[in-house]
Amino acid sequence: MEFSYAIAQPYTDKTDRLETALIVSTHRSAVDAFTVLDKMHERLRGFGLPEDTIELLVVDRNRRPVVRSN
Repeated sequence: MEFSYAIAQPYTDKTDRLETALIVSTHRSAVDAFTVLDKMHERLRGFGLPEDTIELLVVDRNRRPVVRSN
């Protein structure tokens, strides 16, 4: 499946952290990716954990971070 956006989980603090990040899910639009990310954060809160327990970022196909637009 061709994708344009993904949710990535970095696991290192090195400068290439997004290049080596684990891809958790792929999406055709940034809106879809942020919707899934919100659901993941909701599950974490449901277990009584803060959203930043696991670092998850929306990235484009080149693994550049994407900022949520309002």
